[in-house]
Amino acid sequence: MSAAHDAVQHAFEALLIKARAGGARAPTVAAVAARAGISRASMYRFHSDVVARLQALSAPSRAAQQGAIRAKVRLLAGQLKAEKDLTKALARACAELAAEKVALVEQMEEERLRFTLRLENLQKKLRGVKPVKLLHLPDGSLP
Repeated sequence: MSAAHDAVQHAFEALLIKARAGGARAPTVAAVAARAGISRASMYRFHSDVVARLQALSAPSRAAQQGAIRAKVRLLAGQLKAEKDLTKALARACAELAAEKVALVEQMEEERLRFTLRLENLQKKLRGVKPVKLLHLPDGSLP
């Protein structure tokens, strides 16, 4: 074994002991690499056995994280479906209100036109009215 490999092994073991003593999570590849004085890329390239051990230690927490993620995805999918249903209902209501508005505007225009024509008719009658002469019957009485 090389000195670099020994340094990585010692860094891994020291961080693992520290994590277990403190009740913390298993060390990460980045933490072991930093403690050993090498890059993360070197850890993956030259020390795959330590990387595999680190991944095995974090597998239970990854499974829990994935379970939590799946639960969140289900929850968000349900919320998305509810939002889509609400959006469809609101779109339907908007379409119905728009159609009702068009009908009311048409009705209002018809009423306005009817009122205008009635007003014009009354104005014509008023202009065309001549004073009424009362006719007297031969006896002087009114008819």
